[in-house]
Amino acid sequence: KKEEEEASKMTAKKASDLSDWGRWVMFLDMGKKHWRRSKFGKEDGEFNSDLGYRAAKEAIYDAQIDQEEIDYIIYASNFGEVDQNGMTNFMPSMSARVKNKLGIKNRKCVNYDMIFGCPGWVEAMILADTLIKAKKAKLILVVGSETLSRVTDAFDRNKMIFADGAGAVVVKATDDENVGIIAD
Repeated sequence: KKEEEEASKMTAKKASDLSDWGRWVMFLDMGKKHWRRSKFGKEDGEFNSDLGYRAAKEAIYDAQIDQEEIDYIIYASNFGEVDQNGMTNFMPSMSARVKNKLGIKNRKCVNYDMIFGCPGWVEAMILADTLIKAKKAKLILVVGSETLSRVTDAFDRNKMIFADGAGAVVVKATDDENVGIIAD
């Protein structure tokens, strides 16, 4: 609460002096004409798969599904698991890490990593749509997550567009023709 009060009083000059861009996003609140900051992404000691797990858990809860019925977990990431030294690691795969953290026992749940950079989320959604249309899956968990603060220069002011964060969605098959991706 105290940090929020301090942040709401920040001026544009103070905002430009911040050195911890990887932990905070600055934005101008046009309604109040002052700078605010909002915390997002990972906590100290968290990894990319931890962010993906939290997003996946929330998506499963929101979709009100049994996670054991998930046919695929598609994980979109550019760098995989990145340690505090900036070293990347894709073994085990990000989707397998999230499956394990979720405690999914279903051996038929396929792990699939989409290592495709920025458009990875879009490609993951296209793949999920294709698998459902081909009747290869009925329920797919798509996760996109990154911890770019560990692979970017902490002193580069332009890096704020490369942030830490995760999102997830459950894609479900339906007989309704008026839903889903309408353009390929």
